[in-house]
Amino acid sequence: METIQQNTHLSEELIELYVQGRMAAMQASEVSDHLFECDQCYERYELAAEFQIAFREAAPQLQTAEPEQQEPWWKMFAWPAPVWAATAAALILLFAVIPMLRQPGAPVVAELTAIRSGDTVKVKAGHPVELRLDTTGVEAAPQVKTEIVDSSGHKIWDGQSKLQNGRWEAFVNKQLTAGRYWVRVYQSAAAEPIREYSLVVE
Repeated sequence: METIQQNTHLSEELIELYVQGRMAAMQASEVSDHLFECDQCYERYELAAEFQIAFREAAPQLQTAEPEQQEPWWKMFAWPAPVWAATAAALILLFAVIPMLRQPGAPVVAELTAIRSGDTVKVKAGHPVELRLDTTGVEAAPQVKTEIVDSSGHKIWDGQSKLQNGRWEAFVNKQLTAGRYWVRVYQSAAAEPIREYSLVVE
């Protein structure tokens, strides 16, 4: 297992495994801590996360698209000169503007364990959150009701978490502001949560 040393940056392989959720919980926690402290690695993580989201959204469309009759390859270049010039100008403008338009709200990953473990997971404010909830010690139902409440007990978000890779996972498409939150998991229509996790947003 690749280790994370101080004063070094994360490798592309580690960032890719972290974004895809294919990393052991202990190592994921180390990566999360590093991303919280290192702006350079966090920017690389944001790019990888945005690519992953774009790929997921495009995959179903590619699978369902009906095959079209293909024309000879050379026809794609049979454009008048003004069209070529306009296309080149548009491409230059696109690559110049993309960095300025890139949204800062790439999702952050929160690998949470039960509060009795004493671990506190911190994520950056102003981003959607990918929840990955530890199921150790409880019956891991295929799907559970999940909610996020603030320190005053007000519900901020609720939805369903699905069991994947031995964890309950959910995408919270909401930008959380700074503060302390509690993530609660309920079995079907039960009134009391079966698991509660602590989450700090800074």
